[in-house]
Amino acid sequence: LGTQWFTTTCYTYMLLKKEASVEGVYDSYPLLFEKYMLAQSQRIKATIDIILEPLAYIHFNSDLTQDFPQGNRNYVYIFGIVGLFLIVIASINYINMSTAFAINRTKEIGLKKIFGAKQRTLIVYFIFESVALTLIAFLISIVTVRLIIDANYLHQLFNAKLEFSFSENLNLLLMSFGLALFVGLLSGIYPAFQLSSIPVVSTVSSSYKHKKDSILYRKALIVFQFILSVSVLIGVLTMNKQINFINSKDLGFNKHNLIVIPVDKLDNSVIAVLKEKLLENPQIVSASTAYVLPNTQKFMCNFSVETESGFEEQLFNWLIVDHDYISTMEMQIVKGRNFNKSIISDTKTAYIVNESFQNYFGWDNAVDKKMRIINGGYFNWPEGKIIGVVKDFNISTLHDKVVPIVMVLLPGGYLHLRINDANLFKTIEDIGIVFTEVAPQIPFEYSFIDEKIIESYSTEVNQYKLIKLFSIICFVLSCLGLFGLSFFSVAQ
Repeated sequence: LGTQWFTTTCYTYMLLKKEASVEGVYDSYPLLFEKYMLAQSQRIKATIDIILEPLAYIHFNSDLTQDFPQGNRNYVYIFGIVGLFLIVIASINYINMSTAFAINRTKEIGLKKIFGAKQRTLIVYFIFESVALTLIAFLISIVTVRLIIDANYLHQLFNAKLEFSFSENLNLLLMSFGLALFVGLLSGIYPAFQLSSIPVVSTVSSSYKHKKDSILYRKALIVFQFILSVSVLIGVLTMNKQINFINSKDLGFNKHNLIVIPVDKLDNSVIAVLKEKLLENPQIVSASTAYVLPNTQKFMCNFSVETESGFEEQLFNWLIVDHDYISTMEMQIVKGRNFNKSIISDTKTAYIVNESFQNYFGWDNAVDKKMRIINGGYFNWPEGKIIGVVKDFNISTLHDKVVPIVMVLLPGGYLHLRINDANLFKTIEDIGIVFTEVAPQIPFEYSFIDEKIIESYSTEVNQYKLIKLFSIICFVLSCLGLFGLSFFSVAQ
């Protein structure tokens, strides 16, 4: 069991007793802090508090860097609004078609009134008819959704497993049934009052015609339908621009033709042999290692940094890399130099930072500034200095701004291979052969950096696909309503 109290790369999960309270944990924290963390916090001049989050709270509400996976509540609101738009458009279609085809039901209405039906009775009848149709549509939709999910269409389209079961979620059944009733009532009220108000004389003489205000009302509803559809389309175009921006954004490194292979279970000597043998292949341009992949988890560490007022200890993101990482990733050094294999002292005393780190301290040039690692006993490296500054790059997703980053030397983690795009599959096959020869104790597994980056935006891509599908449905429903009314006008 670890005894380091300043490890910032992991969280602690606690299962409280049923009678325990969160307030009790907060109340007991000061004693824990004084016993184990007071000396370190005084040394780095920091206040250290605990943050307790319910597990169910994390997905939509946590902003802590290591909480995975994190959802976006805004997407839930967006899909709720789009779903509401679909319901409104379908209801408008029903209202328009019911009132437009009232002429075909005048004799039916007239007979009911002749035989004593009151307007109130007719209103209830037409509303009941609307609710009944809606409930039938509700049952058909349940069967349709069940068939689609069982056929695995959505899983293939959105790469997400969906489950649909009313038996395990009675709240969903009650809410869906209530929504169907509400939609039936809402869409049936206006036609019920409109149809029940037709005079008996007009129904008998077949002289009933729609009033101008009724025609204008239907036209206004059609215009409103297309306003909703265009609004969804604008959302689709906006999301399309976001997806294009994600694909074309300069991340500060070249993400293409870059393969990563896990080698964290290999000794450094084996990794060195593996790199040497792989570089004999002319299709492999360069090779390096790093413990963190772009757009994945972030590691933080305490650093003591030289400033005008003396040394200050602060937490910064860091990358543990080897000598060839910057050249393999095709990053740009804007000041100073890269790590150098011929300079032995670089192994423990050389640091490379990004522009954001330099700007954080307000320096014009961070090169030759002194610093060292202080991380609760895990790393006690000697004092070194900054030897270079690289252009800012996105180690996290584009949702996050570029933060100060420190690079240090230590081989391991993931092997990064930059390869030529010619004979790609043959090159991967050759890499696998060499890997199996040098490290037969672990399986050969690889992935492409650009594909991993795309995977980190899978939520955005899936939301875009779904919104695009909804926009098509919106337009189809709107056009069906317009086509129905046009067809009825021509038939008259």
